[in-house]
Amino acid sequence: MEHILTDCQIPGQELIWKMVQEVWEKKGGNWSRMTLGKIMAAAIEKPRLRQRGRTTRGADRLYRILITEAAHLIWVLRCERRILNNDDPDKWQTTEEIINRWLARIDTRLALDRIMTSRKKFGKKAIKAEIVLRTWSGVLHGEKNLPENWIVGPRVLVGNSAR
Repeated sequence: MEHILTDCQIPGQELIWKMVQEVWEKKGGNWSRMTLGKIMAAAIEKPRLRQRGRTTRGADRLYRILITEAAHLIWVLRCERRILNNDDPDKWQTTEEIINRWLARIDTRLALDRIMTSRKKFGKKAIKAEIVLRTWSGVLHGEKNLPENWIVGPRVLVGNSAR
């Protein structure tokens, strides 16, 4: 498991962790090499942001989302490569496909967070808009041009140098 998620040299995992690192550093977090222990502890990790030197609820939540989504995507890509395509190098996912799948996955998660703030749909189980704003602020594509409460506005994308 550790080899698949952190050490494998076949295209995918290293690229995905670099994209996670980019988003996390954009949020203001410190990044160090990913390990199986960090992945397994993502739900309880309390990462610190560089500027504040303390944790924030939004940063904690973003960290959990990034790490768990990345680990799952790495596993899915590996299963497709090994099981679906019999490890045929001609059928390995391209760098562009891996980037696009990561961006689609994280943008889908952002869209889900936005939807889950609806009190009309989810009642008491709805997530507070403030939590979603804290989670994603600082990492959105074109964030400076967005309205203050972008949750109810048009579609928003997570910023990445690949865009």
